[in-house]
Amino acid sequence: MRFWFLCLCTFVYFGVVLGQDPRASKQRYVSVPAENVLLVVAAQPDCPLQMLDSKLLMSADNGEWGVTGLVHNRGAKPIRYFRTSIWTSMGTGGTLNGSDWSSGKLSGNLIMPGQTVRENCEGQIISLTTELREKLKLTGPMRAVAVLIVERIVFDDGSVYSDESTSQALQKYFGTISESSSVK
Repeated sequence: MRFWFLCLCTFVYFGVVLGQDPRASKQRYVSVPAENVLLVVAAQPDCPLQMLDSKLLMSADNGEWGVTGLVHNRGAKPIRYFRTSIWTSMGTGGTLNGSDWSSGKLSGNLIMPGQTVRENCEGQIISLTTELREKLKLTGPMRAVAVLIVERIVFDDGSVYSDESTSQALQKYFGTISESSSVK
């Protein structure tokens, strides 16, 4: 079971893609049912970047993971870069960089105040059939809660918003409860 979540976190860390060229890949993804892994977005009332309609995805072809949803700049400054993290109740997780995950840049574009941008996982989202559910082991009870949190934002003027301390506290908390549940 830990292997499954390590795979999730490894892919989320290395493979989630925002705003990439839609011609780059035709990988097929399914939306992960909340009854298996519940994705929640951390409440961050002072954060200028709001994540909306976020969904956890899994590749139907190779089991890799992704995230899709909307990001909304509810602040007063254009956003050049953002970094989010996903931490799970299994004590695993990782850091993500906004838009072009490999470079941390917003593909040369800014997210302007009031603007909402779709963050897409590379590929096509398809329906989760009974056969795919079994193949991808998306059956049975809930396995984890995954929390998506904004860690850092760099604005166009160079100023920074940071909530890294909350992200680190969440990571520690999930690590502690994961360790205590595995001892039993």
